[in-house]
Order: sequence, then C-alpha cells, then structure tokens
Amino acid sequence: MKWRKLLPVIGILIFVYLVIKIGINDIINSFIGLNVYYLLLALFISIISIILPAIKWWMILKEQNINLDFLTIFKLDLIGTFYGMLTPGRVGNLIRISYLRDKIKKHIGFCTTSVILDKLLDLLSMFAFASIGALLLLSKISGLILPIVLLLFSLIFCTIFFSNKNRSKFVLGIVYKFFVPKKYKRIAKESFHEFYENFPKLRYLFIPFIIALLSYLAYYTLTFVVALAFSINVPYIYFITLVALAGIISILPITVAGIGTREASLVVLLGLF
Repeated sequence: MKWRKLLPVIGILIFVYLVIKIGINDIINSFIGLNVYYLLLALFISIISIILPAIKWWMILKEQNINLDFLTIFKLDLIGTFYGMLTPGRVGNLIRISYLRDKIKKHIGFCTTSVILDKLLDLLSMFAFASIGALLLLSKISGLILPIVLLLFSLIFCTIFFSNKNRSKFVLGIVYKFFVPKKYKRIAKESFHEFYENFPKLRYLFIPFIIALLSYLAYYTLTFVVALAFSINVPYIYFITLVALAGIISILPITVAGIGTREASLVVLLGLF
C-alpha cells in the first residue's frame, strides 16, 4: 500500500486519540451541561453561513454572463460542500465544475474559472482572518505571523498575476512546453483559452470578496456561539481568528474534512487561554 493512501487515516487517528485522551465521560458531561439557547442561535447563524457562499459564487457567474437562477446555484454549492467534506484538502468541492458544465453546456475549461476564483476568494478570506489571529498571538507564538502573512500575500500576488491571460501564458507556457505530455497538449491549450474566455476583471470581484469575508465571519461566529454553549470562555476576536488558523491547518490533505488536524490545532491554540 502506498504511503499516500495512509494519509487520510492520520487525521482519524488524531481525532480518536483526542477523544480517548479527553475521556468519553467528560465529553458526555459537557453535552449534558450545554446551553440550548446558544445552539438555537447557532442554528440561525448556520443558515446565513450556508447562503452567503452561494451568493458569492452566483455573483462571480453573473460577471461571466452565466445566468443561472440562484436556487440552482445554491443546490450545486451544497453538492460541492458535501463532496468537499468527504475528501482530503476539500478538493471534492471542485465537483461543482462537472455539475456546472452539465447545466450550461460549456467546455470544462470555461466552467473551471468561476469555481477556481470562488475558492481563491475563500482562501484569501481565511488567511485574512488567520493573519489577524497570528498577530494577536505574536506575544505567545512569535514565529507564527511570518508564514501566515507570506502565504496571504502570495495568494494575493498569484490572484493578481494570473488574472491576466498574457502573463499566465508566459509562465504556464514553460510548463506546457516542457512538462505537459504531447498527447495532452491540445487539450491543455484548449482548456487554457476556455479558462480565460470570459474571465471577469478583478475590480468586479471586490463585492464577492466582501461576501466571502462575511461568509467566514458568520461561520467563525457560529463556532464561537457553539463554544459558548459549552461554556468555553475565550474573547470573541481571539476565538474566531484562532478558528481561522486551525482551518488553514485542516486544509492540509492528510485527513478527511480536516478531522483530527483541526481539533488538535484548536486544542493547542485555545489551550493558550
């Protein structure tokens, strides 16, 4: 068995270890003492956190002149979220490309654009919150801020750089020439041009980016409210930005849906308080 096949198991083992380490009885007792009113509030916030990502993707598609009704986009987004939860690194979310292609009857390269942009805005939002968290923890973990900020600016740079077709053609042309097998060159070339066929200008992505920020703010707030239900007392701004840091760690493709790595990260980060 190849070692890559074992990677998704690592997070499960970490999760099982945490459960054993904490103790089943302590976990059950924490559920017995939870505050139901906070859970009801969390349920309301969860509805917002589910709708906002669909609005974001819908707006990106509008800029590409892809006019699907919002309910259809909402369903496709939920499908992508479901598959993302079942795959390491949430790569299953990309299945939306296939579903979108079936809906609009366009080539795969064209359908890829909106999904990639959607995920880039998500990553930028996560790193923005995580950067704040790293800054807040500067006095506790001095080496944390630099890699987070560097990754954030790298994402911003890549988004700006590859938004231009000519710049992308120059860089990807090298990959195309030396690394793409001959039998795939035609498909790669067609997909590249389809990807940029109706690429929206960056200034039109500002509002979708704001929605992405609000979406993650709603999700992190939801997590905070659930924590309150369990009487976890950590200041709001610290809590949501630490959850963002844990979320970045959970993206690592070593487990399914970040199980284990996310919990272990939160144990360490929240343990500082």
